[in-house]
Amino acid sequence: MEWVAAIGLASGILTFVTFSHEVFKVAREVRERGSVANHAQLKMLTEQMRKTGVELSQLGPANNTSGGPHTAVSEHVTSLVAIAEDCQRYCDELETLLMELVVPSGPRGSRTQRAATIGKVAIKTLFKKGKIEDLESNIDKSRSAAMLPLQLLLRDGQLSIQVELSGLRFDSQSTYNALSAELSTLSSSIAQQGTQLNSVMAAGDTVQQMLGCHLAALDDIQSSLGLLLDSRAAPPPEIRILKQLFFSSMFSREDQVRDSHEGTFDWILGNPGGNDEDSDGKLAQSGRLLAWLSREHGIFHISGKAGAGKSTLMKTLVKHPRTMVELRKWSEGKRLVFARFFFWRTGGQMERSLAGLYRSLLFETLRECPELIQIVFPDAYSTFSAKSPGHCIEELFFSPERVAKALQNLVVLRPPEAYRFCFFIDGLDEYGEDADDDGGEDIAYDELASQLETWASNTGVKILVSSRPEFDHRFSESSRMRLHELTQGDIFKFTRGLLMKHRNFHHIQNYCKHICRHVVDRADGVFLWADIAARSLYASLTMHESVSTMIRKLDDLPRTMVQLYEKLLGRLSDSDWLRCCKVLLYAARHELTNEDFSALSVAWLDDWDHPGFPASLSETPRPYSRREVQDMLATAEARLQHLTQGLLEIGKGGRSCGAGNCSSIQRYHVQFFHRSVRDFVRKNPRMQEVSRRFPSLVNGEIFYRLRLAELWFAPTEHLVRRRKDQLTEERSHNTTPKGRELNDSIANQHMMVIGPGGSWSLAR
Repeated sequence: MEWVAAIGLASGILTFVTFSHEVFKVAREVRERGSVANHAQLKMLTEQMRKTGVELSQLGPANNTSGGPHTAVSEHVTSLVAIAEDCQRYCDELETLLMELVVPSGPRGSRTQRAATIGKVAIKTLFKKGKIEDLESNIDKSRSAAMLPLQLLLRDGQLSIQVELSGLRFDSQSTYNALSAELSTLSSSIAQQGTQLNSVMAAGDTVQQMLGCHLAALDDIQSSLGLLLDSRAAPPPEIRILKQLFFSSMFSREDQVRDSHEGTFDWILGNPGGNDEDSDGKLAQSGRLLAWLSREHGIFHISGKAGAGKSTLMKTLVKHPRTMVELRKWSEGKRLVFARFFFWRTGGQMERSLAGLYRSLLFETLRECPELIQIVFPDAYSTFSAKSPGHCIEELFFSPERVAKALQNLVVLRPPEAYRFCFFIDGLDEYGEDADDDGGEDIAYDELASQLETWASNTGVKILVSSRPEFDHRFSESSRMRLHELTQGDIFKFTRGLLMKHRNFHHIQNYCKHICRHVVDRADGVFLWADIAARSLYASLTMHESVSTMIRKLDDLPRTMVQLYEKLLGRLSDSDWLRCCKVLLYAARHELTNEDFSALSVAWLDDWDHPGFPASLSETPRPYSRREVQDMLATAEARLQHLTQGLLEIGKGGRSCGAGNCSSIQRYHVQFFHRSVRDFVRKNPRMQEVSRRFPSLVNGEIFYRLRLAELWFAPTEHLVRRRKDQLTEERSHNTTPKGRELNDSIANQHMMVIGPGGSWSLAR
C-alpha cells in the first residue's frame, strides 16, 4: 500500500470516529427529550453516516490499487486495514440502528399522532440503550487502536522523506564529484603545461619558444574554463533566439482593441442569431469565410470603412474556438501553426512596420514549434549552441534583412512539408508612416500587398487580412467581405444593449426599437458613428429628455466622421476650445516620440504655458502621495471627457510599463478614441492655426517640461536608476534647440532624487 494512501485510510477512520460521536450525542437527546428537532437532525446524520460508510469503503482494501493489505510491507499498515474493516462493520450497524430511531416522514397527521410516533421511537431508543452504548464503546476502542499504527506510519513517512533527501544529497554529491573531476582534469592539464615549460627551460630553448609554449598553455586553460562555465550558465539557444525576436509592444494593439459587444459579430462563424434584414447577406458571407478557413488557401480580405469594427471583428475571430476547428480541417492532419499581428500606426515603430510584422509572426511560430528554430535561424542556433551570451554579439544575427529572410525561407522558399501556416493580420492601412506626398503611401501599400501575395502563393499558407477600402483593388474580389454592409443588426444590438443599462430605460422602452432603428439607418454601417450616437442618447436619458428630442438630436448629428467631430467640439466655449486644441495637438504630436502621454499631464494642462513649469507647482521636487495621484487622475478623466467629448480617453499600461517598472504616474496614459480622431486633428485647419500660435506644442518644449514634471513628482520607490553615461547619451539624442536648452537647465539645477539602492541624478 502506498504511504500516502495509508495515511488517507487512517484519516478516514478518525473522521468516522469523530462523526459517530456526534451521532451518539443526538441519539441520547432523542432518548431523553424526543423533540421533533432532534429527530430531524438524527435523520440528517443518518444520511451523512451512509455517505461516510461509502467513503470509508472506497479507502479500504477492496479499492486499493497498490496491492491491498496482503502485500503491505509493514505490520502496522496491516493493522490499520483491519481497523478500517471493523469501522466499516460498525458503520453498517450504526446506520441500521439509526434508521430504526428516525421518525418516518409520511403524510402529516394530527399533532397527537405525531407525538405518539415520536414517543414510540423514544421507547425503542430506551430499549436499544445497551446496544448503542456497546457500539459507542467499540468505536472508541477503534480510535485508540488506530493511533499507534498512525504514529508508526508517520515515522515511516519521515524515514521515506529522509531516504529521498539522502538520494538528493547523493545526486548533488554526484554532480559535485563530476565538477570536481572536470576541475581535476583542468588542474592536471595546468600541471602538464608547467612540466612542458620546465622541459623547455631545461633544454635551453629560446625565450620566444618559452613564451609561445606559455601562451598556448593559457589558451588551453581559458578554453577549458570557458566550456566549463558555459555548460552551467547559458540558457538554451531556443530561448535566446526567441528573446531576440520578442519586443514589449508585440501585443499592445490587440490588447487595446475592445472586445465585441455581447451578441454582436456572432454571425461571422455561422450563428446569425436573429431575423435582421441583412441576415441573408450575413449567412452568405459567413459561409464564404468558413469555406475559406476549412478548405482554401490564399488571402481572404475583410474590407470596411473607418470605424466599421474591423479590428474588433479580427480580435473576435482570433479568440473564437470555431476558428481553430475550421483551420484544423484545412491542415488535414499536418501541424497547424497560427500567428497574428495587429498593425497600429499610432503605436511604436515596431507596431507599424514590416520589421514588427516579421518578428511577431516568427516569434509566435517558433514559440509554438521550437523544432523549427534551427531550420529558420541555422547560423544563430549553431553559434548560440557553442557560445554563451557573453561570447558573441547576438543582435548581429537578427538584423532586419536576416529576420525578413528567415520568414521568407519559412513560408516561401523552403516551407516544411509537415506544417500548415495561417496568419491573421489586422489593419493593413495602419502600416507605415504618415506620408506628406500623395504617392508615398500608395507605394508602401503596394509593396505590403505584394509581399503577402507572395507568401500566400504557397498552398500551405493562408492569410486573413483586414483594412480600409484602400486595399480593395490590391486583392481579389472573390475573397472579400465588406464589413460595413453587414453590421446593421450588430449596431442595433449594441445601441439597444447600451440604452437598456440606463436606470431610466423604462421611460423609452416602448420606443426603443424605433430609436435604435434610426441609429442604424444613419450610421451607414460605421460602428464608430453608432458608438458616439448611442452615448449621446445615453446622456439624453440622464437628462430625462423626450423621445422626440432624442430623435431630433440624432438627426442633427452629421453623417461623416469629420463633420461629427467638428460638431462635438463646436459645443465648447472659446476658452475650452483652446484648451481642447492644446491637448489634442499634443496627443497627436506625442505619438512621434514613441512615449506614453501620461494622464497626469492633463491635470497640469493650465500650467503648461507657465515659464517656470514644473517648478512653479513646487519649488523643490517631491513625490506625490497615492491619494494625490488618484485625485489628479480623476481630474484628468473629467477634464478629458468635457474638453474632448470622449475623443481622448485614458488607458492603463503602455510602453512605459513594458518591463513592469513604471511609476503610478506613468501607469495611466492618454490615447485617441480612434485613429480617425488623430487624422482629424492633423488635418483640421483651425487646430493647425492653434499649433502655429503655440509652437511649444510641436517643437518639443512641452514634451520636455512634462517629462521633467513626471520626474519632479514621481514616487521615489518606482524610479529606475540610470548610469550617468546613459543620461549623457540620452542628452546627445536631443536634437531640438528647446530640448538641449531644457537639458542644460536641468544640469544647472543638479536635481537628484534618492531612491532605494542609489540615487537618480538629472545632472548631465
